[in-house]
Amino acid sequence: MKNRILKSILALLALIPSVALADITMHIDALNDEFWFSGSATGTLTLEDTYSRVQWSSSSSAEFGDAFVVGLANAFTFETVDMEVDIDIFDSDDTIKVLLSYNNATTAGTLTANSYTVYTYDSAFGGLSTTQEAAFESLIGQTIPLGSYGSGFGGLQVVPEPSEVASALGLGALAAAMILRRRKTA
Repeated sequence: MKNRILKSILALLALIPSVALADITMHIDALNDEFWFSGSATGTLTLEDTYSRVQWSSSSSAEFGDAFVVGLANAFTFETVDMEVDIDIFDSDDTIKVLLSYNNATTAGTLTANSYTVYTYDSAFGGLSTTQEAAFESLIGQTIPLGSYGSGFGGLQVVPEPSEVASALGLGALAAAMILRRRKTA
């Protein structure tokens, strides 16, 4: 009996995807409507006017129509300077862009995420439509490639977070318990 339970637990653990995280990762907790960033990477920002920028984009197409834009403070630092993060979600083609910029001519260095800054969809994304929220959450499991600004940085990996993994494990454990109970009564 103990061996069966141990085998069931090991089988459930095997279902958890093993993913090597990218240098910069966006964590989305869709059950609690929260997201945050983690990691660091070294690269070169693109200097445009007086702003230094790096951008990741889920689409290479030109966006048209309205975009929902939210500015997030304190999510990243570049060397020692805090960067403003804009997340743009376009209505027309569900393109999502993550743009980091600051008013400084420094372009080469290390970008570091502040993983202690957690954003909630409800407060940070007050005007987000259900379509835009679905597009945002559909990024889970993808790597967003570097867009038109910046070089040397890897893609922005988007991963699900603990409450989703915990709920999947809970359902798996429930299913295993039901199967074991059914076998026991048979």
